[in-house]
Amino acid sequence: MEMSVEKFVSRRLHPVRVVVNLLHREMEVAKGDEIYLDRDLLDSVVNTLEIFVGDYDVNFSPAGAKVKEKKFVDITKGTVKV
Repeated sequence: MEMSVEKFVSRRLHPVRVVVNLLHREMEVAKGDEIYLDRDLLDSVVNTLEIFVGDYDVNFSPAGAKVKEKKFVDITKGTVKV
């Protein structure tokens, strides 16, 4: 089933908006120029963005027509996530 870019983005944009709001909140409560994020929180942010980008690549990029899964390498653990 083909999905339009507009429908794809509208269905998958909510988690990205949550991430943006979270990062804005973290910047507002931070003191000074440095911002510290909990490693689990940062991992969730990265995972959310990877899912959005990966889904977009699979559905709309020319390379995505050939590859239905996007693999991400976790360099901190030396593992591959699908």
